[in-house]
Amino acid sequence: MTTIFIDVNNKPKSNLGFTKATAIPKNLSILSNPLNCRDIKVEDSCTDGNINLVITNDNTSINTSNNKKESKIMRKLREKMISLDVGYIVPLNVDENIEQLKKLVNKEKKEKGNTYPIENYHKINDDKNIFIYQLVNDELYILSLTIRNFFDSGMHDKNLLFNNISNSLNHIRGIFKNQIKEELFDANNSRHTFTIHGGCWTMQGHNNYTIPTKYEKYCHIAGFLQNYMKDYDEDYSNIKSIEAIDKMIDIKISYFNDLLKSRNKFEFYLYLKNTLFPLVIELELLISELVKCRFPKLYLNFKIDLPSIKTELSFFKTFAINFGLEDENREQLQRQGATDPHTDKNDCLYAFCVIVIFGKFEGGELVLSEIGVVIEIKCGYIVFLRSAFLEHFNLHVLGNRFSIVFYLRKTIFNEQ
Repeated sequence: MTTIFIDVNNKPKSNLGFTKATAIPKNLSILSNPLNCRDIKVEDSCTDGNINLVITNDNTSINTSNNKKESKIMRKLREKMISLDVGYIVPLNVDENIEQLKKLVNKEKKEKGNTYPIENYHKINDDKNIFIYQLVNDELYILSLTIRNFFDSGMHDKNLLFNNISNSLNHIRGIFKNQIKEELFDANNSRHTFTIHGGCWTMQGHNNYTIPTKYEKYCHIAGFLQNYMKDYDEDYSNIKSIEAIDKMIDIKISYFNDLLKSRNKFEFYLYLKNTLFPLVIELELLISELVKCRFPKLYLNFKIDLPSIKTELSFFKTFAINFGLEDENREQLQRQGATDPHTDKNDCLYAFCVIVIFGKFEGGELVLSEIGVVIEIKCGYIVFLRSAFLEHFNLHVLGNRFSIVFYLRKTIFNEQ
């Protein structure tokens, strides 16, 4: 698996080193080997970072920046995480053993009636940031990172942004609930979770990736109509026919046919364009800074200029917004927001997707089924996950759960 970048020469190939730990917390636990043990549990732990097989000297810290300010930030980050974070180590090279792990999980499923043996997994409920590592040649590589206090750090701007996005998502759930179900309907959707994709406006000369998405097209059309109505001192109800608009503009009429069927549809996409999408773009800037601090090599490798793409996102080029909607039927309610086991094959293999959690809910724990780990997930948490590599899903949700996912799509970077 390699990554060859579009329009960029002499860039290093994608590799496991992007996920290497830049620092190691003092609070560490070694889990039992999922290939040898049915019940995953803690085999050993420490509070000084000196577990057997783990090298925790100064060489484990990586600093790829020559900038004094950035070096200082990295040093402070390492000092903080050493005392405040916890790590759980899977004592094997998951990348090499992934097929064996999959076979083991499938065997367990068959023995238990096609269900995942979650009762045998190690459940992590911790009030600290949680690292899940794999051990390769006595060095730690990160499979998943859960950050729990990013929006509670006392910084007004971060708290304000989180609250604004939360209010916007709840507004959409309340005002446009039916619209979401109609627009994002999927007959195979058994989870009562609906997803909007966005990020890139245009991408030229790439046959494998169609941009913009349907949702972005409708958003831009809604914005165009809004400007049209302002220019001509009209409102939505005064637009009498498609033909009248067609005389004024040079655009495919089929887009308007769909959009103008419903005033609610028009207002829904206008709200996405004017309110929610700008907030998501602002959030992505914060998340990209997190990537820069936590995974400097990954950031430097993927932070490249792609002139064929037009987007306001700074690092990630694509995002998804997941709406979990309550249902009056309790059986359906319990299934709301629970994803099916999957890997995200469209994501870059040696990179992370980043999931930001919103809403008021119970449940929804993240399950990393192949390595036997279950992680508690709450509102405000940020999850880094090797989503193209590790099979994952979340458990059932009670309440309203939303998530915004940023990811590096492999077709943009021409990953083979």
